[in-house]
Amino acid sequence: MCNLLGTFIFIMMFYPASQLPNPVVNVNEPVLITCNRTCSGDVKWMLAKRPEILVSECKRGACVEGHGFENRTRLVQGKLSLHLNAVMYNDKGWYICYCDNSEICKSHLEVVFPYPKNVCVGANVTIPCYANTDKRIPDDDIYIRWEKDGKLVVKLEKEKMSYGPGFEGHGFITASQYKNGDMSLTIPKVQQSDGGVYRCTHRHEEEGQPEAVNLSISGECFIHQNATAQCSHFHKDLHRAAEHTTLH
Repeated sequence: MCNLLGTFIFIMMFYPASQLPNPVVNVNEPVLITCNRTCSGDVKWMLAKRPEILVSECKRGACVEGHGFENRTRLVQGKLSLHLNAVMYNDKGWYICYCDNSEICKSHLEVVFPYPKNVCVGANVTIPCYANTDKRIPDDDIYIRWEKDGKLVVKLEKEKMSYGPGFEGHGFITASQYKNGDMSLTIPKVQQSDGGVYRCTHRHEEEGQPEAVNLSISGECFIHQNATAQCSHFHKDLHRAAEHTTLH
C-alpha cells in the first residue's frame, strides 16, 4: 500500500504541464488562451520573456493584472482559461499558467498584422509570401503550407500537393518558385467564400513575409466595369449620331 501511494505521489509531482493548441490572433482583436486544468489554490498567468512578465494573478478570488496588461485580462468563469482583449503585437510568446507556483498549462500565442489585399469576385489573385530559401534545395525536400483562418488550404510536401477539406483543387503553389524565395499562393476565379486571413509557412514551420494577408472579396469592380462599358457605348452612339447629323 505504501509503495502504491509513493508511486502515485511521484507521478503527480512529475505530471507534465498541458501543452495547448497555439492560437493565432490579429493585432487589436481578442483571444482566448485555453487551460482545461483545475486549481483550488492561487492562479497565475505569466508571459515567458526574459525575465518573465506577470499577466494576471488571482489569490482568494482577487485578481491583479501585470504592467502592460491592465484592463485587458480576465479568467473565464469556472475555468483557468485566460481571455485577453485588444491584443498588442508584442503580446506574442509563451503563456504559462501556474497553480500554487506549479506549471499546469502553456500555450504559444502568435500575433500578426495582416497585409490587406482586395480583389473582385471572379478575378485571379496571387497572395504574396516570400522567404530566404535555399536555392539548391532538392525538390523532394521542399515543404510549403498555406492556411486560411487557421485551416489548411494547400500543402506541398515531397513533391505532392494536398488540400484541406473544402479547398480541393482550389489554388496552387510551385516548387520551382520556392527556390527563388517565392511561396505565393495563386487562386483562380475567387469567390466571396475565399475571403479571410491567409498565412504561409515553410520548412520547420518558419513564417514567410508578410506574416499574414487579409484577403477581401468584393463585386464593386464589376459595377465599375459595367459603368465604364455603358459610358463607352454612350460615347460611341453619340459620335455616330454626330456623324449622321453632319452627313445630312
